[in-house]
Amino acid sequence: MYDLLGYVAMLVTILSMVFSNENKFRIINSIGCVLWILYGIVIHSNPNTIVNAIILAIHIRKLNFSNSLTKN
Repeated sequence: MYDLLGYVAMLVTILSMVFSNENKFRIINSIGCVLWILYGIVIHSNPNTIVNAIILAIHIRKLNFSNSLTKN
């Protein structure tokens, strides 16, 4: 069951790489990060959980920054 979560996370992450639009990439990759975080939690892998939490935070920061630029 846990492996399935890992495979889905892998597929979503790979899928995110096909988008040339940076915001679409960041959104889809963020979904992948959340799945990787969940996977890391269930398999008790702190390095996996930590690195994906950091990447997710970067995506959120960059998405918020790019959205604030388009509002001005």
